Amino acid sequence: HTSCRGYSLRMPPDPTNPYMIDVFDRAAGVYDRLGVAYFSAFGARLAEIVAPVPGQRVLDLGCGRGAVLFPSARAVGSSGHVLGIDAAPNMVSLTAAEAVELGLDQVEVRLGDADYPPGVDGEYDVVLAGLVLFFLWNGLSARLDLAKATGAAASARAVEANDAPEGTDRAA
Repeated sequence: HTSCRGYSLRMPPDPTNPYMIDVFDRAAGVYDRLGVAYFSAFGARLAEIVAPVPGQRVLDLGCGRGAVLFPSARAVGSSGHVLGIDAAPNMVSLTAAEAVELGLDQVEVRLGDADYPPGVDGEYDVVLAGLVLFFLWNGLSARLDLAKATGAAASARAVEANDAPEGTDRAA
């Protein structure tokens, strides 16, 4: 099965930076699992701020190990759908396995490039990218594609220092 909704499930990642993909691929097993839960704290906060509701369709770009994906999936419930894409194959396989372990049947995780978001105009109600926009080499084009993916004039909301989760150093 090589395609879905008109887009390749194996969209080639940004060819200009295979080194970065390899770094995340090798780190996947311990990513946000050792030390301070940095990404999961900010991911949960982003999902809280955006507040997806039951039944919505969410796209999580650069889903990593599920910091934004899993809180969003809980928010949309079994009547919703959350698609996470990541360019690192190990991130994809480990996150997909964790979604199954957590019983989050509304989650789908695919290999993909955030610079080329999957889907058709208006397919998603919410598009999230937690701590990933600075990796996009095609940033402006990606943002325009995200606006089209939601089918509306999209607005961006970044998690800023004032939005940081409790217990996080706001000066960092």
